[in-house]
Amino acid sequence: MRTQLTELIQLGRIPDDDLLSDELFQKYENLFSGFDTPVTWEEAEILITLYFGKKSRI
Repeated sequence: MRTQLTELIQLGRIPDDDLLSDELFQKYENLFSGFDTPVTWEEAEILITLYFGKKSRI
């Protein structure tokens, strides 16, 4: 698993705008921009949970 994905998992679900500090936003932005190759299906499923919480069918 990629390092930046592990760090994103540790940060957890992205908070709502009113709870998201500039510093935390910058952390998420830096980690997301660190993906230099396409993500796998497994990684994509994990990333979805950062937006929507527990795994959900979209």
